[in-house]
Amino acid sequence: MLPHLSVSSLHVLDVINRHEGIKGVDIARDMEITKGAVSKITRKLLDQGLIRKTQLPDNLKEIYFSVTPLGAELAELHQVFHQEKDQKSMKLLTSFDAASLEIVADFLEKLASLK
Repeated sequence: MLPHLSVSSLHVLDVINRHEGIKGVDIARDMEITKGAVSKITRKLLDQGLIRKTQLPDNLKEIYFSVTPLGAELAELHQVFHQEKDQKSMKLLTSFDAASLEIVADFLEKLASLK
């Protein structure tokens, strides 16, 4: 199933998993992406059986998203992946002394300021 999911799809799945019953507009705000992008991604996640949508009987305009058991499992695996990457990054950072880190930080600041 993973080859069929983009990084954005995994991140939307993660947001839905963390905020059960979230609306699309709130996903867009949380991730700082357009509502159209959320709509496209959630449609794919629905088709793959990773999320479900619900509506209130008195307000069919608003759609609320929640994860399916498979979606929850995949979201948890995604979280584990990020935790492992964070641990490896921290291990790498601690292998450098303060002077070396200052050089790297200075380089990254100058690189970011290029236009």
